Parts: sequence; structure tokens; C-alpha cells
Amino acid sequence: MFQKMKIALLPSALVAVTALVSVGAAASPTSPEPDHVADVSAETTLGPEDGRRGVSPAGCAGQTDYAHKSGNSASVHGRTKCSTFVGRVGVTTTIQKKDWSAWRSVLVDVSYRSNSKTSQDAHPHWNCSGQGAKTYRGVSTHYSVEGSGTYYANTVGGARGFTC
Repeated sequence: MFQKMKIALLPSALVAVTALVSVGAAASPTSPEPDHVADVSAETTLGPEDGRRGVSPAGCAGQTDYAHKSGNSASVHGRTKCSTFVGRVGVTTTIQKKDWSAWRSVLVDVSYRSNSKTSQDAHPHWNCSGQGAKTYRGVSTHYSVEGSGTYYANTVGGARGFTC
């Protein structure tokens, strides 16, 4: 049911994507829509934080699913999975709503685990009743802390329109 996109991120692309889909306390309330967003879940392999090319030695990858309706809420799920145990693995997932021509972050959820192969799903559920028909998507920042360093990646899940 879900089609996956494998995205190979180079360090310069990682910085550009991070700037476009920043999350957290300092995040902008809106962000432009990347050209590669499609109506699919997105998956990518984590890369190093220090600007070197490469991927997580532990085989860590991140995935963000379609935005979907859950009761009276808009919801999205993001996760990070590794092939072997790492010191820490986590994901920060934001649900965004499209207002006119910009995406606005409406809710963030964070999940992490120590000494694990997977993060629990970060899955923000935003009460969207009374909003009318809107388009939503998920944006996730994934990370793993491994013996060789910290690895990051970003994914943008497929956008979906629905009425709550």
C-alpha cells in the first residue's frame, strides 16, 4: 500500500533540506514545499553530521508515512530503524498544514531510545475538527548516535487532503 522512495542525501543536500524543514523551538512556522514531495511515504538512509559523505554504519534509516485522518485529528507517523543496536536512536516528527501557498507546522512529537535498534514512532495527532478541507503532510528529522559519530537525515511524507 505504501510506496517508498529511497533518497541518497549528500551532506550539502542535507543542510539545504534541514533549512527548509527545520523543526523545534527555533523553527519557522512556515516552510516552502520541496519539489520532491509526492503522495507516498518517504524513506532515506542516515548520513554523518560532519560533512563527510557516507551512511550510518549501523544501517540506520528514517521513514515518514502519509498524513492521514484519525478520528477528528490529522496524524502522521515517523520512525528511525537500524540494523544493529546503537547508543541512541530518535526521530522528531512535525505535522504541517498547507495554508494558501506555505506549509505551517501545527504540532511536533519526539521519540527516542537508548541502546536500541529502533525509535518508537513519533506521531503527532492534531485536532483538525472545524478546519474544513485541508492538506497535511509529515516532516521528520532522524538521528542515530553510534560509536563512529552522529548521523542525521530528513524525510517528508506524502501530502494528503481531507476534511476532519
